[in-house]
Amino acid sequence: MGKGGGVLRAPRTDRSFRAPQIESRCRRGGVERAAEGLAVLEGFEPPTWLAGSYIWAAVLADLHGRCGNFEVANRYRDIAFESAPTPAVKALLQRRLLI
Repeated sequence: MGKGGGVLRAPRTDRSFRAPQIESRCRRGGVERAAEGLAVLEGFEPPTWLAGSYIWAAVLADLHGRCGNFEVANRYRDIAFESAPTPAVKALLQRRLLI
């Protein structure tokens, strides 16, 4: 167990989203909420500073992954990771977006 009672896992070797992680979220209503989030963002024109940010790409990667749009999620995930400003942010994205 890690700090705070979490379970330590070995790093992922592949770089793709996997359905089993998403399925557990789906059972808790995650797909509906993620789809609602994407619907809101679809009509939203972000300011230029946000549109070019790793944060925007990470949010879109997470929402598309939760909805099962794995190809789109992987594309946004790669953009977020490549544009992350520091090694610490990249490490966080690796954990959160399953890189």
